[in-house]
Parts: sequence; C-alpha cells; structure tokens
Amino acid sequence: MNEGPDITVRDARVDEAGEILRIQQAAFLPAARRYDEVRLPPLIETADDVVHDIREHLVLVATDSTGRILGSVRGKRQEECVHVGRLVVDPQEQRRGVATALMLELEQRFPEAECFELFTGGLNEPGMGLYLKLGYVETRRERETELLEIVYLRHDRRSRSAGGGGDVS
Repeated sequence: MNEGPDITVRDARVDEAGEILRIQQAAFLPAARRYDEVRLPPLIETADDVVHDIREHLVLVATDSTGRILGSVRGKRQEECVHVGRLVVDPQEQRRGVATALMLELEQRFPEAECFELFTGGLNEPGMGLYLKLGYVETRRERETELLEIVYLRHDRRSRSAGGGGDVS
C-alpha cells in the first residue's frame, strides 16, 4: 500500500463504485468541454461498469486521512503489458501527488508486467506531463475529431530501472 503524508492507496471496494464514478465524472467534465464532446466514455460509464471493473480487474483508490476518496485508477493485465485506465483525481485535490501515488502503486501491483500502456487526449497537458515524468513515451496519435486527438503512451519497466523516467518525487 503506497502512502504519502496524508494519502493512502488501497484496493477499491464495490460499495465505493458510486463515489469513484462521481469523481470520474467531475474529473472528465473539463475534457468534455475542451473537446466539445459530451459522450466521452468516462462520462457515460455507469456505476455497474465500475463495479464490474472492481470485481474483474485492479481498481485502486487514493484516500485522505479521514478515508475520503481523492482519486482512482484501473489496471488490466493484457499479455505482457498492463493497460492503465481511468486515472482520475477529484478536481479539488489535484496537484497534491494523488495521481503519482496511484500510478506508482499500480505499477507495484504488477511486478511481472514488462510494460504499462495508456491513452489520453492530446490537450491533456497535466496528464501528459505526469506520464512523461513517470517514464511513459508516446507511441502514436490518432485523430478522433477535429478537436480530439488520442495520444498513446507506453512505459517499459526496464526503462526506469535503467535510468529513464526521471525523478518522480
């Protein structure tokens, strides 16, 4: 379990699906505005979808010292890599290290994985900054709409241990 000064990362519970979804929707609302796309998958997902992921994959939550959920992330093993999805932080809690704590714990939970892959919107500057800081490298881009370009990133576990990835503190 990854812990910061007042952040604890642990497995999500099924009864937390509604709160995870609420934070997810609040976190993705600015992206919907930025891309002029109200039907982004994270915004139309249901609590049942979150419950499914909690039961079938790894879903982590970051909490504060009172147990309040600050953010979450999902990981799904696919052959040698782990697909990272739905990294979200409550908008009022951003820039406190929550996303970094979630990502580092997720990687620790898959010690045998050779790599981690994810995608994000091309205009997601904070997310892109975090992923690059953690050693992720852009692998390709795909244009979805005039405003929305999807950026695919990958982190090979060996790259950080060989000196890649920079300081993540």
